[in-house]
Amino acid sequence: MTIPAKPAGNHDGQRAVTPRLGTRSKSTTAYSKWFGRFLTKLSITSPQKVFHSFRHTFKDACRNCGVSREMAEVLRDHAGRTVGDSYGTGYSLAALALEVRKISFGTRFE
Repeated sequence: MTIPAKPAGNHDGQRAVTPRLGTRSKSTTAYSKWFGRFLTKLSITSPQKVFHSFRHTFKDACRNCGVSREMAEVLRDHAGRTVGDSYGTGYSLAALALEVRKISFGTRFE
């Protein structure tokens, strides 16, 4: 399956960590519906278990593993909240990798 990507960068022109699909675009809506059907096939029917749950789980993991709020927002590709957030070119890949290595979900696969 191919997931179409928008050009990297968010609404304020900053470079994105990941290709963006957009907010409630046709592609994200279709993917969310597909994922819902996939969960149903697995007999996972809880309204708390949806595609967006991955974002919540990742945010919790960042908090629990000591990733700073600012770095967690960058990793989640959330837009900056202040004018100062748009200054510079952002974090280096090495700095992002250091933070990602902190994240643990408590699974045996890590």
